[in-house]
Amino acid sequence: MMIAPLRFLHVFSTFGTGGPQVRFAQIANDLARHGASPIEHVICAMDGRHDALSKLDPDVRYRIVEAPRSGRSVVRTINAFRQAFRHHAPDLLLTYNWGAIECSMANILHRLPEIHFEDGFGPDEAAGQLRRRILTRRLVLRRQALTVMPSQVLLDHARTLWRLPSSRLTYIPNGIDCSRFDVGRRADADGGDGNTRVVIGTVAGLRKEKNLARLLQAFAKLPEPHEASLVIVGSGPEEETLKAMALSLGVADRVQFKGFCARPE
Repeated sequence: MMIAPLRFLHVFSTFGTGGPQVRFAQIANDLARHGASPIEHVICAMDGRHDALSKLDPDVRYRIVEAPRSGRSVVRTINAFRQAFRHHAPDLLLTYNWGAIECSMANILHRLPEIHFEDGFGPDEAAGQLRRRILTRRLVLRRQALTVMPSQVLLDHARTLWRLPSSRLTYIPNGIDCSRFDVGRRADADGGDGNTRVVIGTVAGLRKEKNLARLLQAFAKLPEPHEASLVIVGSGPEEETLKAMALSLGVADRVQFKGFCARPE
């Protein structure tokens, strides 16, 4: 007998490469290899970006669906998602962060089984959460979604600010496959003159909310003489701004921008 695949509808603010997208790809790949039932993933990216598709194994069954056009009113976007629910008939709805909140709104009437993921905040909430978003999460997510967070701080926000019931909250920390890391090896930190240098490193998306400008400013304040270098692994919209800052701080010769790296170990 052929088993009909389960259908999961994933709604992302973006499917560009980032933490939630990489995590989804890892889970989808494992489910394709070891899952008891076949799964079809229907992926909707609100900004139309799909860079993270490259991280899905060939065995993963997926379809890309067009997101409601930008500039629509909230009501029209909600109605578009309700039509998508009827058309795709998902067994499970998975929404990711604030950018997918209108999909969760649409689900209030449909009451599909829903898992909502909250991974953090963008630059527009770097100084604090916006009251409108707090109230919206409070009203929408308590209705039907199980909300998953990878940090205790976010879990505390969900309990105290969003006032979501504990029965609808789950803490699942992001996992790291430690076998990928060989502590007996490290990148060559020797400057070529026999002196081992101090290497300060970070792996991050080069976005404003990561505040790598502070890291550059702190690095520039290291007292003289010093033999330290700074290695920044990652890519993003702030890359050129950070490179210009390193130049203006006089440390560009000791700062390396390595770009995106799929295996940063």
